[in-house]
Amino acid sequence: MKLQGQDYLVHRVAYTIERGEITAGYTIDHTCRDHACINVDHLEVVTLQENQRRRGRATTTHCPNGHLWADDNLRPIRRASGLVDKFCRACSREQARERRRRAA
Repeated sequence: MKLQGQDYLVHRVAYTIERGEITAGYTIDHTCRDHACINVDHLEVVTLQENQRRRGRATTTHCPNGHLWADDNLRPIRRASGLVDKFCRACSREQARERRRRAA
């Protein structure tokens, strides 16, 4: 939504009006998992890391292609924001093979 010429996320505006300011470095978690929801009873202020953990990315056991995320197949990448993304080494190898095949 636009407010006085500036863009804002509606759920953040709703939370701020009902509950107060959101501390810097924190984000809003939709506990109902409906990201279009603006019911402040379904919104909770959490750290970025906690929000990511709650999304399930931290607890998944397999990549989207079904490879097990085990120590030898998991490549964690820490972003500047502090969040950690998981990358599947098996998928990375397959993608590299495909790139090399196309380049040949």
